[in-house]
Amino acid sequence: SAVPTRLNPDLSNSGGGVFDVNISFDSSRVIYFSNHNNVNIGDIFSVPITGGTPIQLSTDLSAGSFVDQFRISPDSSRVVFIADQMAGDVHELFSVPILGGMPIRLNPNLSAAGSDVAFFEISANSNQVVYSADQVTDGLDELFSVPIDGSATALRLNSGLAASLGFTLNDDGSQVVFRRQQFILGQLTNELFSIPTNGNATAPTSLNSGRTDRSSITPDGNHVIYIADQNTDDVFELFAVPITGGTPERLNDDLPFGSNVLNFRVSSNGDVVYFSDQDVFDEDELFSVQLIQEDDELCFPIKASNGNVAVVCL
Repeated sequence: SAVPTRLNPDLSNSGGGVFDVNISFDSSRVIYFSNHNNVNIGDIFSVPITGGTPIQLSTDLSAGSFVDQFRISPDSSRVVFIADQMAGDVHELFSVPILGGMPIRLNPNLSAAGSDVAFFEISANSNQVVYSADQVTDGLDELFSVPIDGSATALRLNSGLAASLGFTLNDDGSQVVFRRQQFILGQLTNELFSIPTNGNATAPTSLNSGRTDRSSITPDGNHVIYIADQNTDDVFELFAVPITGGTPERLNDDLPFGSNVLNFRVSSNGDVVYFSDQDVFDEDELFSVQLIQEDDELCFPIKASNGNVAVVCL
């Protein structure tokens, strides 16, 4: 039988344990969350996947403090994490080399009492981190962009506009797509917005109307696929729109009364597979739409009202 290698120190007398783990994209190192150094402090550690001495990545946490989230950069060079490392119960964003070193705080001082960094994403090219935080106004989560190594000050992307329902980066980190929950004429909406991460835009671009159920950025990084009831209230359909804004195009066929598009997946080459009862009400089936990349346009077939099929490009 195989001989397992224990990666963490002997825990028999520590009272601690290992509670979360991730593996670097190059499969060379393991990052894990543990309180084995102090049962009252949750730190993250880096260790070779083949075994060796763990290196503590988070530093100077006080009793009761812990690392809240951690992610490894796609190039396997750094670990980004949220922790109350500098002040108890004030959760901030840090970046540290995966082989160890002094963590760098990526956010500026949080000006509002009770403010925290809530969530973050690392760009696919490992250059940028986009995070949401109420660092200016308590309770108002805004978006910020910062180099992963902290070499420049974080840029505020959507000043005064709450990003309340999460966000996604395109592959090169140039655009961030987020959902915002708000009331318009008494109607609760979850609309999609996009904004460049370079801080040059004065305001986010609205991508759709109505209530957005879920969304995904296409592999080319230039378009967004999403489900929303933007054409008919409470009828959720599948749409595509350029990430920088434009007229959305519907991808599904006409739906029978009471039917909806329930979910979808985007393949690595950009094709969309979706789950819907679009042919017979309450009979859920799978459908696919072939998306064709032509220069900066995304093209796909649609069925006209007369039944003819045409190709539409965004």
